[in-house]
Amino acid sequence: MINEVCDKVEIVMSDAAANELLAGQVSRGRRDTRLEADNVEVLTPNLLLVGRDKAHAFRKVLQRPYLADGFLNTVMENHILSSDSMVQKISASWDFREWLESEIQQGETKEWGKKVSNLKAAKHRFESHSTPLGRLLLYLPAFVATTTRIAETREDKVAIAYLEGLSAEEILQLAMVADAADEALVLIRSVDQEDVDLSMVSTFVHSFMVRIATLFMEEKVMQVGYTMHVMDLMTTGGLTMFLKRSGQAKRIAAPDRECRQRCLDRMKCWAKLAAEVVETEFPNYSVFNAFGCFQLKSMVGGDSAAVEMQAVQRLSQVFKVNPGGLKDKLERHRPLAEKFQRDMSCSNKEAWLTTMARTSSMKQGQSSYPFDHLGPVIWRYLSWQASTSGVEQSFSKLDRLHVTGRARTSAAMEEMISKLILTPLTNEDWNQLIKDAQNLYEQCAPGLGRSREVQRVDAKLQKGNKTTDENKKENTMASWLKERRRAVGEMAQETMNNDPELLNGLNFAEADLLPGWTDGHQKELEFQRSKQEANRVEAYQDNLLIADDGVDEEAMKETVLETRVKEQKKDKDLIAARKRKEEVHHRNHLEMDWAEFSGQKVWLSADDANMEPRRINELNLSRTPDRLKAMLLFVPDATQPPERAEWAACLTGSILLDNSCLSGTGVVVAYKKLDKSKGKIFLTDQFKEKHPMIAKLLVDCNNFKTAKNQTVAKYILKTSQEVADDEDDPKSFTKPGFLEHIKKIDMKRSGMMHRS
Repeated sequence: MINEVCDKVEIVMSDAAANELLAGQVSRGRRDTRLEADNVEVLTPNLLLVGRDKAHAFRKVLQRPYLADGFLNTVMENHILSSDSMVQKISASWDFREWLESEIQQGETKEWGKKVSNLKAAKHRFESHSTPLGRLLLYLPAFVATTTRIAETREDKVAIAYLEGLSAEEILQLAMVADAADEALVLIRSVDQEDVDLSMVSTFVHSFMVRIATLFMEEKVMQVGYTMHVMDLMTTGGLTMFLKRSGQAKRIAAPDRECRQRCLDRMKCWAKLAAEVVETEFPNYSVFNAFGCFQLKSMVGGDSAAVEMQAVQRLSQVFKVNPGGLKDKLERHRPLAEKFQRDMSCSNKEAWLTTMARTSSMKQGQSSYPFDHLGPVIWRYLSWQASTSGVEQSFSKLDRLHVTGRARTSAAMEEMISKLILTPLTNEDWNQLIKDAQNLYEQCAPGLGRSREVQRVDAKLQKGNKTTDENKKENTMASWLKERRRAVGEMAQETMNNDPELLNGLNFAEADLLPGWTDGHQKELEFQRSKQEANRVEAYQDNLLIADDGVDEEAMKETVLETRVKEQKKDKDLIAARKRKEEVHHRNHLEMDWAEFSGQKVWLSADDANMEPRRINELNLSRTPDRLKAMLLFVPDATQPPERAEWAACLTGSILLDNSCLSGTGVVVAYKKLDKSKGKIFLTDQFKEKHPMIAKLLVDCNNFKTAKNQTVAKYILKTSQEVADDEDDPKSFTKPGFLEHIKKIDMKRSGMMHRS
């Protein structure tokens, strides 16, 4: 079963982390399978694509361009991201949050309301910082008042420095970053769902590009959103503070034209880099971009007919169907899909699914609406996904409800609770489930259930719903953001209608001439270009590139060959690193295969001569008094063994073990056997006299031939005094020196045993 499933896998979606992408390439066999383990077969031989989750990819659109700008990075760190920033200090303090909430309640009523009490953000998701950034700007007078209170009542140096350093340029720049962040957030949220319509992804991307070009390249950001709000605030004198330490009153006035232009120039650089990141993460040759041909409106991007034809050619090439046949069947089915979309007011995906279901069930459907060339493509369009958000959200939901890891919950119960929480249920399903639970409770505990004796006074009364009241506009930050996004959309559409070449302003022909373009921007641009080239090489190998992409076949083949050589070298290093890790793990958790030593001789130290004879017999081991004939030498401490036992192990390549190893725990030290061709050895008379037992071991071990004189000997063993008298002789060794010279521990067989 598992093999059949793996054979049918055609796409793997990952979060675009390097290790996940590598795992995908290993599973399809494009990278060495030994990266995972030795003797591993290809897991998904029919894999067509290793995809990258679009929500994770589009997060880089916001973050990477701003990190390339030193000023933007510094401003965000000082105001939002740093642990010493006032946003983080207020967010982390219960008292300060109360002060902020109080200031908001006492402030002037605005269209975004007063229902904000915190500045929290999920630090692992960069785009979530748009929330505290937006709240800081919308409630800036309340935030400044809170900071002033902290500075005066707590004499907080950070708060004092923040107020003294606060400037109109930083506020305006933060507002522009907030507008950019909200645009990026719209793009991320559009694809951050597992059932995202793949035909719409290219539309989401195009809309984002048009909007940031309108806001920043056309400089219309001053007329909308956060930027317009802070400009109005500074123009009307709404930012006034009293600095107690300096005894001054400070009012932040609206920035002059030169300052505004500097801020706009920085955002133009951001917009150009953001467009480059989009090209990296969502290139024109992407199969997800090609699925845009299933839009029931014209495809976006230049000549829609030409763009659609390119998409058809790309999909035909990937899924091995005839491009003319696919084009013909697509045009034949499209009017039906458009009709179903009008009648059902549904998405492209639902309309196409209905179309395929209805035509396949018609009596004359196969002849009137054949889908021989369309089927292999449209079924992928309907079934493939561009996001891993469903998996992440499921884990987050279970973690938030503390389902996993409960001390008293069995694995079976955890599984049932998880299924209950994650299984999508309709209202009818929930009602039936509750009814079944009530019946089960009554059966298990009859008579304990109580029925309501007094009817609720508000029973059957319809409760008010603010969202259904069309005449009442709720003042919340969410409603303000909705209005902001609508206004930007209208502005972008009008600008695009007036200037069809709007997106050309995001091209990089004149990027290096932009005011505000720095080495940091150039470095990021070069990084994105290198990624684009790597992605293009991967797309060529995935058969995604068509003739219209302008591929130089010879140059591309050479690049692919170079890439594979680099990958092979890298794989070799990674395999070696894996084996080193496994060796360390094996050494730390050694498992002795006692069957390997069945029938072998063992030697026991005199102190433990009677140690566990029954266990020795069970393992089919035989005892010997001769250390040199034993394969296993049991000692009280294998790391500090008796001298002769250590010499015997070094000379014969046997194994020293703690006595406790027979019980399943202890240290094992294995030695490599000496090569008999090591040369002849000569023992001086003084050495023999001083170390008779070691001398006997050396003679009896058969690893060294005894030389008759020092001239022909490779090793000469002497006493310490003899070696001191003849320091220049490289062949001379003392007893400890020679032991260190010949001692070679076999790391693969050594380690620590633990009871399982």
